[in-house]
Amino acid sequence: MPDLVVDDLRLLSSEALVLLSEHEAVEDEDLRNQVRAQAIVEHLPDLLRACANMGFSSATVMDLSDDDYEVADPDLGDDFCSPDWLRDHAALVYAHCQSVGLQTTVVSKHDIERGVICFAIQVSW
Repeated sequence: MPDLVVDDLRLLSSEALVLLSEHEAVEDEDLRNQVRAQAIVEHLPDLLRACANMGFSSATVMDLSDDDYEVADPDLGDDFCSPDWLRDHAALVYAHCQSVGLQTTVVSKHDIERGVICFAIQVSW
C-alpha cells in the first residue's frame, strides 16, 4: 500500500483519537468501546473511496495493539490472529465492516522499525 494511503489512515486515526478524547470521561466501558468504534467507522467511506480512486481493492481499516485482541491459542504462532480473538472496539469495527458487506480479515504485517509482527483489520471489495 503506498505511503499516501498509510498517511491518510494515520490522519484519520488521529482525528478519531481527538473524538475519543472528548468521551474519555465516560466510565461505562461498553459505551467507551462503542464510541471508539464509531470514531473509526465514521471515516470508512472516505478511506475506502480514496483507496478505490487510487486503484486499490483493499484498505487497512485499523492497526491493532496488543490490547485489541487476546491470543486464545499461542501454539498457532506469532504471525496469526483470529478474528474471534478481537476485543472491545476492535471487535466492533470488524463486525461493522462485515455487516456492510466488506470482505474483512485480520492480517499480519511486519513492523520493520520495531522488529515485530503486528496485526491490522483489512477490508477488500
